[in-house]
Amino acid sequence: MAKSKFVMNGYRVTDFKDGAIGEYSFDSMTQDMESPVEGIAKQSVSQGRTVFKDFNFGNFLALLDPDVAESGEQMPLLASAHTEDYVIDQDLADGKSVSMKLASMDATDFTVTKRDFDFLGVLDQLFSGNTPAPEQVITAALQAYRSFSISDVRMRGFEMAVPVPEIPGEPVTLSMGEIGLSDMSSDKIGEFVISDVKTSTLPNGAEFSLGKAHMGNLDFAPYGPMADLIPALIEEAGKSQPDAMRIARVFAPRSISYGLEDLHVVAPGKGEVTIGKAEQSFSTTIAPIPTDISTKTENASIPVAALNDPKAAAFLEALGLDTIAWSDETRLHWDETTLELTLEKLMIDVQGIGRAEATMRFANVPKALFENPQTQAQIALVSSAFVGAEISFVDAGVTTKAIQKMAQDAGVPEEAFAQALVAQAEAALQPVNDPAFTQTVTEAVADFLANPGTLRVVLAPQKPVPVAQIVGSMVTPQVLPGLLNVQVTSSH
Repeated sequence: MAKSKFVMNGYRVTDFKDGAIGEYSFDSMTQDMESPVEGIAKQSVSQGRTVFKDFNFGNFLALLDPDVAESGEQMPLLASAHTEDYVIDQDLADGKSVSMKLASMDATDFTVTKRDFDFLGVLDQLFSGNTPAPEQVITAALQAYRSFSISDVRMRGFEMAVPVPEIPGEPVTLSMGEIGLSDMSSDKIGEFVISDVKTSTLPNGAEFSLGKAHMGNLDFAPYGPMADLIPALIEEAGKSQPDAMRIARVFAPRSISYGLEDLHVVAPGKGEVTIGKAEQSFSTTIAPIPTDISTKTENASIPVAALNDPKAAAFLEALGLDTIAWSDETRLHWDETTLELTLEKLMIDVQGIGRAEATMRFANVPKALFENPQTQAQIALVSSAFVGAEISFVDAGVTTKAIQKMAQDAGVPEEAFAQALVAQAEAALQPVNDPAFTQTVTEAVADFLANPGTLRVVLAPQKPVPVAQIVGSMVTPQVLPGLLNVQVTSSH
């Protein structure tokens, strides 16, 4: 049988009237319990100064009362909450222990919103032994989530200690400087963030630390279509293959962003992985396909030895690279008004190798492509048009090193190997059957290989070219250089 001891000091309740409590607080609390659970010997909990202000119990009862009409308005539930020095220690039967500490927690502006749903009716069915219909359970979970919102929650000084068999003696600790959640409701989550994440020594010399990780700008899909689709999905369950696109169209968020800063990982046998900053954001006007994409990575690095491709790793090491350090960025946007699809930037910059970058524009890209890409791709192919593109590569030392390495492996002089590469480029352009264009390209390639700088390809047709015409021209490639106004240049 479990034994428990509970002590609370400085307990106060003030201004209790009309279903609301002005303040509920205590100075400290401790609880010791001998656990009946096998493997857990004892659990101790302590908590310092704790204050809850303006708790409106009447509004919570209104949420559950089926006779209260749905209002759609946020009603105050709790103005603020504060607690300090929360500690839980769990002694295990093997003599070890698990502990969790929290220096402080503050939260503000909890609200409830009355929804058109009988929560008490579902609970009554559960308690009476009747099993609610699956759609009732799912709807209850969604409606419960939609009933609460919070302005801000901040937890500071979090630390957890867990014993690890591989490390005898001291437990492994995980600490976080702050955990925060802001502007959370049934419509969105403003931001969820954790910062200053650290661990103690991990097994086999592994290390982990993180300056910050965040997720936010999360706009949920509207509830109405969800409520309409849930019964249909349950009715169809087991009878037919679920339509993934149909489900995603209704349930997928309309926007989300996430990222991290100052990541440091040491993997045993692999080396150190770091990321200075990484962030991604997606949004859409036609769920679930993103119509706006933005990604960016700054100052990331990974050991060449950690690559999954042994041949690539061996080649990079032969070039004198033991670490790949890079930054990258992608921005893509589809405008529902103009029907323009723009790849504003596709960039990757690798130290010791170079910087590759591309931009591209298409016109008249139909909405149908995003509504159902599985069946509408051909329509997009027929109606959309290519406006222009630019692709460039700025060398950072890899070209000369690669020629030296490959020439050495082939047993030929570097100059002869470079000439062979130019000859290969010329041979690849034979199907184009355009001597002037072939000469321009081969001269640019030869110049770049001799004096690596910037190699640029520009496609600038005088007017937008239908994508279908470009695809059709693949069988007659000689028309493409003129059709797309292709320009290839080398500069230093």
